[in-house]
Amino acid sequence: MTQKIATMVATVLVLMAFSTVPVVAQTTYQSWDNPDQASDGAGAGEERLKSFMDQLDALLSQAENDKAADPVFLRDLRELLTGFDSPTMNLVLHDDFSDGDFAQNPVWAVGGGRYFLEEGWGLRNALETAKASSDGTKVDPGVQLLANILGQALGGSTTKTTTAATSTTQPNNIFTDVTIANAFSLELSMTSWVGEGRLIMGPYQGSNRNTGYRLVYNIGGAVELIAKSSGGTRIIGTAGGPFTLEDKKVHTFAWTRDTGGNMVVTLDGDQLFALNDTSFRDPFRGFGMATRGGDFIVKSVDIYAGQ
Repeated sequence: MTQKIATMVATVLVLMAFSTVPVVAQTTYQSWDNPDQASDGAGAGEERLKSFMDQLDALLSQAENDKAADPVFLRDLRELLTGFDSPTMNLVLHDDFSDGDFAQNPVWAVGGGRYFLEEGWGLRNALETAKASSDGTKVDPGVQLLANILGQALGGSTTKTTTAATSTTQPNNIFTDVTIANAFSLELSMTSWVGEGRLIMGPYQGSNRNTGYRLVYNIGGAVELIAKSSGGTRIIGTAGGPFTLEDKKVHTFAWTRDTGGNMVVTLDGDQLFALNDTSFRDPFRGFGMATRGGDFIVKSVDIYAGQ
């Protein structure tokens, strides 16, 4: 399988060379373009190259599934293929929270719960709980309803009624409006400090932020990739784990998506997902994060997007 991949790469490079380097030849006559005939020159060459890239992509996916070659080699080849097939990426969002203010440059808006800056660390969610009454009813139906709405804003579930012996962790969510093209590259670095909860992140569409992709880290469990749309919520990928990042060290999620819907997600350089989903073809309106329990500090967020 490795030999096949090497052959494919070599052929791609040859095709690229022939499709980009013009051949100059002496001729007595001027060229004539038939207006009734479709071009079979550069356009046909691009079609052949695109077809070949698609075949290479399929071969790579098969090799990744079969573990037929060195994972590092496959990863590097995948990055090469994705970079060739993707538009130029521009930095559309960067924040390392070192300026001491998350309310400007860029502007983060708190949709629920409370956030603060931990000096030298980053953006931290406040871990707050609400007690239930002795008969198991909610303390305040209005507050409970609001919590349910906020919990769903970035993909969270509704808050359940608790008994007197338990407490309900209040949902937190924060977002920033920024235009993110359909093809993007995202990197988020964070630390995690307690042994339960979950962190949710992803680009959204629509003014209510309910539509888009969600990457969910469940402490001690799986990492999930979710698509949320008007038609409902679908889990499009699950990395079983269990994952436990609660060592107070920095961990990094990296997530890329190309124009064809091919997505790759890694955690600290190890691949979690390599899949295709075309649920969303329009640009995204912004990026949001949410927590359900857990004590997370987001150290930095960087997003590059196609033009």
